[in-house]
Amino acid sequence: MESRWLKLSPLSGVVFVALVLSTFFTGGSMPSDKASGAKIVQFYTHHKTGQQVTALLTIIAVAVGVFFFGTLRARLRQHPGNERYAAMMFGGAILFAAGGCISAGLSLTLADRPAHLDPGAAQTLNLLQTNFSFPFTLAGIAALLLTSAIAILRGTVLPKWVGWLSLVMGVVALTGPLGWFAFMAMGPWCLIVSTLLYRRGEQPSVVELPDLPSQSVVADKPVTTKVTR
Repeated sequence: MESRWLKLSPLSGVVFVALVLSTFFTGGSMPSDKASGAKIVQFYTHHKTGQQVTALLTIIAVAVGVFFFGTLRARLRQHPGNERYAAMMFGGAILFAAGGCISAGLSLTLADRPAHLDPGAAQTLNLLQTNFSFPFTLAGIAALLLTSAIAILRGTVLPKWVGWLSLVMGVVALTGPLGWFAFMAMGPWCLIVSTLLYRRGEQPSVVELPDLPSQSVVADKPVTTKVTR
């Protein structure tokens, strides 16, 4: 049972992408950061249930995503010397997840009682919704991709071209406005990595043994003590 679970665990990346994609269709077209307070209140009043469903799907996607990136970390660390890069990759995944949780929390706040929101407060929350969580998301994506690239290029768990693709996407994520393209490319990237990990299966762990100092064997010799009288 456990071996079957380990074999299927990489496919959690496919589930993660499906959940993220579903959030684009449940909540409606969200107001821009330049929308008036009255327009924002009207939107969340009309799309209250949809926004609540979107937030719930985002929370589930975050949980599944953490599981997927944990699986990726376990595979990457199998190569000797990759432990630090696998750990840093998972740290980036946690930042990525934090961005999703912040976005979901703000959506739930706006959709809780939109009719009671002051237009100014609605504008402030909407600004936070559209801008505050994105730096967490971009920083997480950049750290995740760049450290994954190093680990993949050093090891044999995934093809080298996936490492080079990760490197390019990680650099793009650090370029400010162009980071949106890296965010959109995360879906295909997760699908590629998930499929390849599943097809390659669990690989035996390689243990790097420390070098032991050479020891010389000295034969016991009798000790002769000369006494002078």
